[in-house]
Amino acid sequence: MSFIMLEFQKNEFIMQNIIFKYILLLNFLFIFFNLPVKALVPKDFSVLPGIIVLSDSKSAVLSWNYDSLANTYQIYRKKLDDTVWNFRGSVFEKSNFFIDTDVQDGIIYEYKIIKISKDYKGYGYICTGTKVPSKEYQGRLLLLIDKTIAKHLETELERYKMDLIGDGWIVKDYLVPRSEEFDPISVQNIKNIIEYEYHSYPADLKAVILFGRIAVPYSGNYAFDGHFNHNGAWPADVYYGVINGQWTDIFVNNVNADSSFNHNTPFDGKFDQTNIPDKVRLQIGRIDFYNLPVFKESEIELLRNYLDKNHNFRHKKIHAPMRAIIDDGFGMYSPEAFASNAWINFSSLMPEDSIYEGGFMQRLKNEPYFWAYGCNSGAFDNILSIAYADQFASQNANAVFTLYLGSWLGDWNTKNNLLRASIASSPSILGSFFSGRPFWHFHQMSMNQSIGYCTVISQNNRNFYESSGTNGYNGIHIALMGDPTIRMFYVSPPGNLRLALSTDSGKKIINQISWDESGDDIIGYNIYRTSDLNSKFKKLNETPLKSTFFIDTAISSNKYIYMIKSLKLENSFTGSFYNESQGMFLTVDKINDVSEVILKIKELKITPNPSSEFCDIEFELNKPELTELTIMDINGRHIKTFFSGYLNSGKHKFKLDFDDNINAVFNSGFYIIKLKTSHEIIFGKVCIIR
Repeated sequence: MSFIMLEFQKNEFIMQNIIFKYILLLNFLFIFFNLPVKALVPKDFSVLPGIIVLSDSKSAVLSWNYDSLANTYQIYRKKLDDTVWNFRGSVFEKSNFFIDTDVQDGIIYEYKIIKISKDYKGYGYICTGTKVPSKEYQGRLLLLIDKTIAKHLETELERYKMDLIGDGWIVKDYLVPRSEEFDPISVQNIKNIIEYEYHSYPADLKAVILFGRIAVPYSGNYAFDGHFNHNGAWPADVYYGVINGQWTDIFVNNVNADSSFNHNTPFDGKFDQTNIPDKVRLQIGRIDFYNLPVFKESEIELLRNYLDKNHNFRHKKIHAPMRAIIDDGFGMYSPEAFASNAWINFSSLMPEDSIYEGGFMQRLKNEPYFWAYGCNSGAFDNILSIAYADQFASQNANAVFTLYLGSWLGDWNTKNNLLRASIASSPSILGSFFSGRPFWHFHQMSMNQSIGYCTVISQNNRNFYESSGTNGYNGIHIALMGDPTIRMFYVSPPGNLRLALSTDSGKKIINQISWDESGDDIIGYNIYRTSDLNSKFKKLNETPLKSTFFIDTAISSNKYIYMIKSLKLENSFTGSFYNESQGMFLTVDKINDVSEVILKIKELKITPNPSSEFCDIEFELNKPELTELTIMDINGRHIKTFFSGYLNSGKHKFKLDFDDNINAVFNSGFYIIKLKTSHEIIFGKVCIIR
């Protein structure tokens, strides 16, 4: 009996051992076939897209990086300002491209690609278009200037205003009181100015620049960085960009944060709202270097430096190659996969091999980049092992835009804050922001949208642009440090604008404007005119000018301001668009500048006119002159010089034979006759009929 029991126990043990091994085998097979074969990294939560638009077939070929764990990719599309994504199709498993149809020239499209695997999703966005027209008028911009610094930067601020005007803005500036400490009355006064301008121009006011120490609003009852002792009100410049929302100050009563800046109690002037209460309508950017003692330069000098590098970047005097840095100190610390925000955005602006990992400050010190992202544990003035405010104060940082995620630093109204220290640095950083809670989206910049446009997109985003990010969306803390009008692409402008004033055959005043060539690979020039910088410019040419010369005959007011821009067909990583340079200006006062010219040269007479074979050009000189007679086409391109020499005072007559084809060919159309002496230039128009 005992033997039988013993044998039974032995068999039972063998059976248990077999079952245990079988279970181990099942677990192994489950792990092998169902779990990722690699450790996930933030890059896996993104889709790195590329696109080729085929204009002839009106189609677009999207491609993306291969992920062996992906099961499905879903593709969506919309036009730039549409508010609904349209599903375009799916591809499965190993496929990494998609062909879309009905892609029209001249329209900006956005694509969203969602990668679906068993255990995670990834997201990618790309903005594209072909031969998209340039945006000649940007809207109205409000420039609010700390009046204590205005007198020290008068020349630089005037240049800045003209740069903004030359970029297509109508600029209204206000000098406003300085506000170093939190002051709810000053905050409301600033908001009143903004609301007044908005309601005066509701369709046109698009952007506000806070230059200097402008009052800082506070709002909320939350710690966006997750620290209980940072819970409360945070700086909220977005308050200035919301026109219709309801902001209250009666509910929150929280004084638990370490800093009194974050305390929020009823009726203290700090608002209750943690989330933005209505749609953000205005692009807000802050250029504020108060309380940055880590820099040896004064606040005035830092502001001057910012205006100088802003001007140089707009005029293409700063070279920033299209490449980026991602320095990720968090990795998969959180399922939010913070650094995937950088991968999602940077891969929509440049090829993957232009994105470098690690070495944030060392790379920026030694070579230029366009974008740089860093995340890790942080403080107000640093991100651990990645970037420190004192480094920005003591060495070059060669980027244009920087974005960060780290504890405390999103609360930017603090001593030596890293966001503000970044844009205070030399030689080139113009914008900085706290990104990761929430994720920002700026793929639209590849098609020449501004960083301010993308700021508003990110502030208003409530999961319309999806990502692995889960916190901070629509938060009052989302803010841009820097100029909101800056874009990624600029064209070298024309130079050395000059003017010759004269009369035509009817003694009517006309203006001849000429300029030096742009140093860029351009397709021509556009010329604009206005009599008032507070109004829109009128474009004078229908097609791009190929010459560096323009004749304006339609003059009626006493004063004109001309603006000349280079025009380039820009090819970005994702598409093509027509891009204008900064405008260069020339002011003409007709009454003061023209009267002497009228007295010196008399009438330029052209007969017969119209004519098919020849014309006679008659004029009279008041004194002996070295004289040149030329004929040009209607766009000012030189065709032929038919006299150049010394003439005595008195009447003169020259015959221009249209059938002399040795040096020129004349087709039907209008032509310009130019008479130039050592003192004056006059013009006449002739119509040739063949």
